[in-house]
Amino acid sequence: ARHLIQQLYSGEKYYLQLDSHHRFVKNWDELCIEWLHLCPSNKPVLTGYMIQYEKGKEYLQDQVPYQLNAEKFYSNNKLRLVPDYIDGYEKLTAPQPTYFLSAHFLFTYGQWVKEVPYDPELYFEGEEDTLAVRSYTHGWDMFHPHRAVVYHYYTRADSRKHHDVHPNWDKLNQVSLDRMRKLLGIIPNRSIDFKEYGLGTVRSLDEYQEKSGVNFRDQTINGRRADDLIPDHPNKGFRYVYMGGYYKCMGENEWHEFQQDIGMATFKVVDEAKEYLILYDQSRNLYVKIAGEYCFFKILEEGHANVWNLLYKGYWEEYIQQKETEEQILARIAEYGEVINEGKSIAVATLRTPNIMDWAVYAEANVKAYCKKYDYTLYSYNHLIAAKEPPHWNKVKVLMHALPQHDYVLWIDSDAIFTDFNKRIEDIICLAPEKDLLVCDDIGGWMLNTGVIIVKNSAWARQTLEELWARPHYLHAMGAEQNQLIQLLLEKDKEQQNWQLFDQKLFNTHPKVHEEGDYILHMMGLSGEERAEVFQYWNKKLGIESL
Repeated sequence: ARHLIQQLYSGEKYYLQLDSHHRFVKNWDELCIEWLHLCPSNKPVLTGYMIQYEKGKEYLQDQVPYQLNAEKFYSNNKLRLVPDYIDGYEKLTAPQPTYFLSAHFLFTYGQWVKEVPYDPELYFEGEEDTLAVRSYTHGWDMFHPHRAVVYHYYTRADSRKHHDVHPNWDKLNQVSLDRMRKLLGIIPNRSIDFKEYGLGTVRSLDEYQEKSGVNFRDQTINGRRADDLIPDHPNKGFRYVYMGGYYKCMGENEWHEFQQDIGMATFKVVDEAKEYLILYDQSRNLYVKIAGEYCFFKILEEGHANVWNLLYKGYWEEYIQQKETEEQILARIAEYGEVINEGKSIAVATLRTPNIMDWAVYAEANVKAYCKKYDYTLYSYNHLIAAKEPPHWNKVKVLMHALPQHDYVLWIDSDAIFTDFNKRIEDIICLAPEKDLLVCDDIGGWMLNTGVIIVKNSAWARQTLEELWARPHYLHAMGAEQNQLIQLLLEKDKEQQNWQLFDQKLFNTHPKVHEEGDYILHMMGLSGEERAEVFQYWNKKLGIESL
């Protein structure tokens, strides 16, 4: 589409490229032209991931702007770029240089269209990787706006995406990825003549990689691979332990806070030195500094002084990243699990942790009432059973444990409830009795959603769960077990011989499209207050008393 749009270019001085879902500050065009002229380059490009906005909510024109950071490489060799706040933006007087490009916002001189035209063979993925390198090698320099100018509606869970309407999008996307790999030297190119869609001759790919720190062939960022999980800081291999909890490194530049082995918050490293480590939780605008045995915090918002306050006193403890033994997991299953109505052919399984019980208790009452009505076995857990794993991965281990004892097991997330007690699990099973795994698509754009799934006790299903558990345990921000299950199914059964994908309205319905008569309501992405309110409403409507 962008290639076709560029065919309409007729010599205009400036060129703006953006997605359709944006909002703009007042006089955005005058600002962009002014800022473009402030860039210390004859061939500048203003670009970046824009500030997020949500429909129905006011947004501010003085929000801090984003910059782009290279986080890691995906398994398909595409570079993952993530937005980050530009610290001290208030003092900046001009756009800031970068080596990365955003395809959803780009403002530059019209000549860029002639020198770096869009490759018509790029369908979706790979455009930002290749456009950044092609722009650089053609002599263009990229800059991040130093003030918020555009706001981007990122998620759009209620909107149709390209993969909803294009039946062969994945095949076209593989063509894109193959072109990206060959253009950037990830794999040898013996078949493609890129012509005007290739690299420029003003600067080289090697120069780009040296300046940006990104090596496409080696799949490293500043010399480090994605599987180098623990940041190389003075506290490498340790965790900070305080009374009742600890901070622990969980991935590249990412730390989690745990209390009673339950993940409570996610932080990123914003500064580190021999004497201290500073972490930041964007959701609460909260900074945490660990210096020696003391831990401090400060909140940067109105009403809070910009000073460090003592939070905890604790100690650094060396730890070893290792899997829990099956014996440890089985012990937790026995300790934290409640099994109701054992030995039935169909079972339901769910898990919630103590930190969400203020709303999950209503979902628990709902699921128990439903299982009682239809005489299903219920596995209900009130704590993590695989405490060292990211929370979402616990469902895999629960299913591995329960499945051999039943013909079918339905897993239901703690933020989902049954809203039509006239429907039975058998009503879904009979739609594809020959399949081993029944799932629904995802309103947020994923191929499928694992919040509610039905698994058949078959050799294929049991092996699939084993293979899923053996894969790297992605964190929630990376799609957790849902992402890995999608990749696994595409690898081993892309033709869906053993699994069936249904419309989400059948048994895993998002609240935006949920209607009276729908079977299961899944409150994914909603707040605890919203979940509590909706769950109480439905329980009252169904005549279910709270636990």
